Amino acid sequence: MLTGDAKRDYMREYMRRKRAGELTAKPKPEKPEWRPTSQQRQRVREQLRLSPYHRSHVGKAIYDGLGTGDEDEALRRYKAHLDRRNEPAPPAPKRCSFCGEPASEDRLLVTDGRYQFICEPCTKEAAAVFAERRGKK
Repeated sequence: MLTGDAKRDYMREYMRRKRAGELTAKPKPEKPEWRPTSQQRQRVREQLRLSPYHRSHVGKAIYDGLGTGDEDEALRRYKAHLDRRNEPAPPAPKRCSFCGEPASEDRLLVTDGRYQFICEPCTKEAAAVFAERRGKK
């Protein structure tokens, strides 16, 4: 960690770059192009030699209809499978925690900031329940 003059000089340079609109950090290096490893190539060769009945469900999708000489096509399909597997899942639609209805233009949701959501009609019902219970006491 920097201290003293070194820290002051670093911060001065940082702020100078920030005010000038320049990059304040080194740009991240680009990811190299995907290349299959020798182990992946060997696995593809083994799977292409197997009968379709001995492959896993993923293997069936990748190697279906390919012969023993279609190693490059199998590797392309394998790469596509890896890309699909690594994609983030789409966020689930926000729903009211009480009635389960999804948010819409007519149904606004109020949240606690994390997990719980309640829609306008449910807040009116909850307010009526609170008023009724307070009135009984």
